[in-house]
Amino acid sequence: MHAMNKYPHRLEQGFVDIFLEELDKTESRVLDKILASYKQELDSIEDVEQKESQKIERLSEITLAIMIKRWSAGIDTWAYENTISAIHPKKNVLIKEILSDFSQRNAGLMKEIRAEYVQKVSETLKGIIQQQKADIATGILTKEKAYTEAAEKIRHVTGATKSKAEFWARDQVTKLYSDLSRTRLQQAGAGGYVWSAIMDSRTRPSHAAMHGKFFTWAQVSDIGMLPGEDYLCRCTMTDVSQRPSATRVAAEKKTYKIKVKIAKSKEAVEKAAIRIKRTTKYKTVSDREKKIRIKVLKKRMIKELKQKKDLMRKLNG
Repeated sequence: MHAMNKYPHRLEQGFVDIFLEELDKTESRVLDKILASYKQELDSIEDVEQKESQKIERLSEITLAIMIKRWSAGIDTWAYENTISAIHPKKNVLIKEILSDFSQRNAGLMKEIRAEYVQKVSETLKGIIQQQKADIATGILTKEKAYTEAAEKIRHVTGATKSKAEFWARDQVTKLYSDLSRTRLQQAGAGGYVWSAIMDSRTRPSHAAMHGKFFTWAQVSDIGMLPGEDYLCRCTMTDVSQRPSATRVAAEKKTYKIKVKIAKSKEAVEKAAIRIKRTTKYKTVSDREKKIRIKVLKKRMIKELKQKKDLMRKLNG
């Protein structure tokens, strides 16, 4: 027996991959040329940045637009099949407008991320090149160490930019899915929606509390949001005809609490292990006491894991 939430995880990951692939293309096309300019210790890094950014825009614009359009059509199909497909026709003008706006907005976001990445790499190198020149001249720094330092800084910029791109992509998916579901339900004349949460350890407690409940459209202003509108919210909305039984909702909420406890136990064990490792240096805790603490934490986690398995066996049985 599975939770009723039908969030499109695979489609979400597919959209994240589109963003990350575009950043990889930017990295491969621009980074080598900027680094070549840096290695020659020239002042033309900015010129390389501007020329290559323009090339990337021309090469990627059409391909990216096609990929986003194709992917958003997949999300629309998923929303159609899992929201209220039996009542409402798939194609209509408003849905097309939502998809068109999504494609344009995300093409703009990708353009912004690419430009930001190239600019940050260039600024990072320009920010250290003068000091490195001076240090090399006085013998404080070798060129090899300078390259290592530059590479480490660029790795940091690349990692931070990819994390930001992934966050944006996932957030855009949740909002699109929410827009499509709300539009279909309202156009079909539904008086409201059923809130459906993922009910795993990452689910916000406030969202878990709303799981399985029916809300009218007039109540949205009181709640402050629709499912999927909050940052990285994976909650979805469905028609009241798909509302699960009270028994099922109660069981899923009980399972949710166990999952949260297990996640907290794991986190506690990890933090305790780090603390214990640190205190070893200062001999503030005896070896015997360390072993006892870890053993207690592990026992608690095993007990809660058994509770979860027993409950899931009952639900599936």
